Amino acid sequence: EELSDGSFCGNEIRSEAKFVQDYIVLMCERYMELFDIDGLRFDLMGLTDVNTINRIADAMLLKKPDFMLYGEGWDMPTVLDTKLRSSMNNNHLLERIAFFNPHFRDTVKGPTMMSEIYNPGYVLGNLDMLPKMRDALTAYVLNAYFKYPTQSLNYLECHDNMTFYDKMHLCLKGITR
Repeated sequence: EELSDGSFCGNEIRSEAKFVQDYIVLMCERYMELFDIDGLRFDLMGLTDVNTINRIADAMLLKKPDFMLYGEGWDMPTVLDTKLRSSMNNNHLLERIAFFNPHFRDTVKGPTMMSEIYNPGYVLGNLDMLPKMRDALTAYVLNAYFKYPTQSLNYLECHDNMTFYDKMHLCLKGITR
């Protein structure tokens, strides 16, 4: 078998293996029981297979109907087949899961990758983004990207890249009241 490092940290796990999947689900249930948690956030969720995430949702929602499951649904370069990844591209297979939505962030404040850092979003004056802003404000349901608005976790900043203030400072440099 081939080793995989889709996280770029060397710490992937073969979640689709039955015993590994059982263990992950069991540990999530245990955290809920021990700490009375109301939700789970999965970092780099795209490295985990769809079946595991759905099994976690089944177990958690059975005990707490308002339990929230969300994560980074990036399509990571892992050995796991693309159709099996818990990525935003497979949101139709993960209807009870919310995904951090970078499309919302990039539409509202503009892209945060260094190569596009000076490109403003809609709220920073890029009115060409108006059609995308409509999609952003409707949680990408009208353009049929997500089936349910609850799948889109809209955010402007999290822990990656520039804050909204940083982006505004760069894009509006030299502009005074």
